[in-house]
Amino acid sequence: MDWKLTDRALKVKKIIENDEELDAAEFGCGDCFWYAITSGGYFKPETALADQEQIAKVKEAVALLEDLERNVYDKLNPEW
Repeated sequence: MDWKLTDRALKVKKIIENDEELDAAEFGCGDCFWYAITSGGYFKPETALADQEQIAKVKEAVALLEDLERNVYDKLNPEW
């Protein structure tokens, strides 16, 4: 998919390309993308993506994967 980045995301990309210091938390970047895009809430698709259809697809995908995660854990051990 050709992800359409926001101006803010393009600015972060330029900082990374120029090897400048980046406050990863400001943009929701970091070592734990799954946490940031789900329960952490630091990464907002609408901050990085300019296309509303892509934003909706990402949110739907995350919701589906969160549901899978919850249900698999519940089936393995309901006390988790």
